[in-house]
Amino acid sequence: MALPRRIRCREGDSSFVRTKIPAFLACRRGVAALEFGLVVVPFIVLLVATLVTSLSFFIQSSLLTCAETASRWIITGQQQKLDAAYKTQTAAALQQNFQTEVCAVLPAFMQCSNLIVQVESAASFDDIDTTLPTVSVGQNGTLTSNASYTPGGTGVVVLVRLLYSWNLPSSILGYNFATTATNGQQFVVATLVAKSEPF
Repeated sequence: MALPRRIRCREGDSSFVRTKIPAFLACRRGVAALEFGLVVVPFIVLLVATLVTSLSFFIQSSLLTCAETASRWIITGQQQKLDAAYKTQTAAALQQNFQTEVCAVLPAFMQCSNLIVQVESAASFDDIDTTLPTVSVGQNGTLTSNASYTPGGTGVVVLVRLLYSWNLPSSILGYNFATTATNGQQFVVATLVAKSEPF
């Protein structure tokens, strides 16, 4: 098979400009690879953003389901009766017991060590304290907070809030779907407020 003849462009020779450049522009070989190279980066960004958005909504929905279950225990008085059985324990111990029970209903992909539980009660909806607790992170990654635990009695307004530490590295592409941030830590938050039933 004959090898293609090399094209030599001599000074003053305009045949290269007249013939080869239009031929190069009309050539379609490699167009698919070139077009893919142009769209692959936006495609990957869009794919990652879709996955992160879906996962964030899934975590939010799962956390809200847990908050609904936990608030039902308090609204119906089940948790208060259980706390009364351990009346010799401190308030911090009762709060830890309640958090352990909430952790039992967490989905398998969520870790209890990333969860913070806050329970507030007041006489009316106007009096309920909606302030987010302050959270600090230890050197070993342990979360500590000033979240209170006051489930109250019958006929009071109860706020149940679950905060879950958001560890998904979504900030690489500038996407951040965490509900709130405190002390640099990102959290997804689920909050329910309701009036407790007579029990």
